Amino acid sequence: MERDFGIFAGENKTLIKKSIGHRLYDFCSHHLEGAPPHGELWMDMFSRCKICYDDVLGPLDRQGKHLLVVVHKYAVEIFALIAAALSLDAYIDFRLPNSRPLSWDELKRMTARSW
Repeated sequence: MERDFGIFAGENKTLIKKSIGHRLYDFCSHHLEGAPPHGELWMDMFSRCKICYDDVLGPLDRQGKHLLVVVHKYAVEIFALIAAALSLDAYIDFRLPNSRPLSWDELKRMTARSW
């Protein structure tokens, strides 16, 4: 499930950034303790994705099974953190490619290059 963007949902990101400023927008969108007004905390979304990995994706991967997961940007970035075994405070806007399949190994490599 997509992140709940609260009052930012369905709005133009560029216009939001112009109205509240880039720094506040980045805090709401990318900071571990950030959330859009009336939206989901980043940490809550991380918890949801981590449960999905622990309960579904990880066990299937360890069994050598292949699975296609279709998610939005923030979930992909969380899975990239998990793939690269990085701590939560290592999170940055990884700027991973959009609309293309990425293997677990590609997520690891692309995430490592962000550092």
